[in-house]
Amino acid sequence: MTLLVIAFFLVDGVVEIVWAIAGRDNDGWVWLLASGVLSLAVAVLLFAGFPSTAAWAVGLLFGVNLLVTGITLVMVGMKSRRAARGGTPTGERGQGA
Repeated sequence: MTLLVIAFFLVDGVVEIVWAIAGRDNDGWVWLLASGVLSLAVAVLLFAGFPSTAAWAVGLLFGVNLLVTGITLVMVGMKSRRAARGGTPTGERGQGA
């Protein structure tokens, strides 16, 4: 089970880093990059102490990763929302005149 979680963290980290690099023109790309790097760091930490970390660290680090990923997605959404609002002229709100 621990090796499966390590593989998940590796894949999650790589996907988030690629997603951040591909979306560099968006405001929240730094948050995605940080979340991806954290996922890779968690995978390395779990693998480094593999036999002994199987009992306690999997749940703790998985929870931390889910929390950080959730915060990251909220921040990316907020940045995208601000960018979308800033891109429309002040008189137009999308509600028809």
